[in-house]
Amino acid sequence: MKKILFSVFSAILFIISPAFSAVHNPEIHEVDIYPSGAKIFMDFQVEEDFIIELPGTLDRDSISLIRDKSVPIEEFMVIEEIRTGWIPPSLSEMDARIKNLESQKSTRESELAGMIQTKAYLEKLNLESVDNDNFLDFIQELQSKRMSIEISIRKTELSLEHLKREIKLMVDEFNSKMPKDQNRLIVIKGLSRGKGIMRVSGWTSQSGWFPLHEMDLDTSEKIVHYLLEGHVSQKSGIDWSGTLRFHTVQPRRSVSTPDARPLIVDYRSDARKLDMVLSESMERAGKAVTVPQAINFAETMTDLVITTEGKVSGTGEIAQVRMGRTDIPSNVEIVALPYLSDETWVISKVPDLSSPIIPGRVKLFLDSESSGTTTIGEFARGEEFIIAFGRSPMIKAKRERIVPKKGANWIGKGTLEEGYTITVVNGMKTDTEVTVIDRFPLSVQEKIEVVLTEIKPEATERSDENLLTWKVSLAPGETKEMRVLYRIKYPSDKEIIFH
Repeated sequence: MKKILFSVFSAILFIISPAFSAVHNPEIHEVDIYPSGAKIFMDFQVEEDFIIELPGTLDRDSISLIRDKSVPIEEFMVIEEIRTGWIPPSLSEMDARIKNLESQKSTRESELAGMIQTKAYLEKLNLESVDNDNFLDFIQELQSKRMSIEISIRKTELSLEHLKREIKLMVDEFNSKMPKDQNRLIVIKGLSRGKGIMRVSGWTSQSGWFPLHEMDLDTSEKIVHYLLEGHVSQKSGIDWSGTLRFHTVQPRRSVSTPDARPLIVDYRSDARKLDMVLSESMERAGKAVTVPQAINFAETMTDLVITTEGKVSGTGEIAQVRMGRTDIPSNVEIVALPYLSDETWVISKVPDLSSPIIPGRVKLFLDSESSGTTTIGEFARGEEFIIAFGRSPMIKAKRERIVPKKGANWIGKGTLEEGYTITVVNGMKTDTEVTVIDRFPLSVQEKIEVVLTEIKPEATERSDENLLTWKVSLAPGETKEMRVLYRIKYPSDKEIIFH
């Protein structure tokens, strides 16, 4: 019987409710934010029969009651409603400011109409009835009145023009901030047993976030000063304030058993990996960065969640939420790849990650000076990461081809001799160790033979991919040279190419 009465009462209440009923502003204390979309936890103060209106940016089917709050809920129903003129909670203050400006505009228009009417009256004033003895004084006073009213009219017109421009700008901004499907509402109606807090959760697709890393390599202290921010925007029509949980993995709507695929093995070396990192450009110079221990994060089997406190407007502006900062001990290396560039790179290496990493964009600083931007990938705890912070113009490594004594690079059909020298110069005021990485041809054909005929000094390391690495210690202003010669033999009826 009670449920029947509730349903009848709710139906009557919906029918007689005005078109612009008051908005129930939810208190948002917790939000789970995903790369695309968010789950919002909303608290409402309810008492017995209640009706709550929410923006249509929420997925109706996702609205659910969380039964862990103080007030028991006996009835809970979620419906959609179309209504024009409804204002979401996040824009209620701006709507009030626009209405206030519109009121000021109406007042100015009324004042202007009165002034224009007064001006017309003064212009039509009959002067024949004015006494000749007072005529001159009357004319002077009339001119003064006309001048005063003209000045007031012009000032009011200028004020009106300013108000109209201000209103137009604010209305344009208001419209741009209105959520999608602005005339669509989610309406919750129900019945509670007494007065208390009701918590409801719901999903919105009108949000997203991405991480932004800021890293400053202190080369003297061998420390990376690291700051992590979450850049988040949402246009749900509800402002968020409180605990924000940033998820790095999008929740899946369906899960299927993965197929087993063959595992392909190929050569890979750290030097080649570094070559690929550095050869692209300083715009994509880095490889990875750790999430600092100072940041509150939790790992699951499928996700990494970073928790912090913050505020996010529901009108689409990007909020920069600071997640924390920390210092990361790092090895610092000067690396030269002369076959790519005469300049050297400043590299940070951490051999064993103590924390997982998340992908994102990085602003790079070298000794507090901006050095570029890059992007990072995702790495697991315990892996090595390498990130380039910029180029060092004070240390050069120049590569020059050695021309054979006969003046040609061949000594007969089917045989080729080549070589080069690398000159490394330390323009720094301190002793410096430079890692020089270069290469000589790698044959992928059985009948092409590559023989290294001379290498001075001996390389510190030679990889299976014919990458040569020297560790060169240089005093201030010192120059050192490396020399490499090789011979290639191949079928005389063939031509060879390098790529």
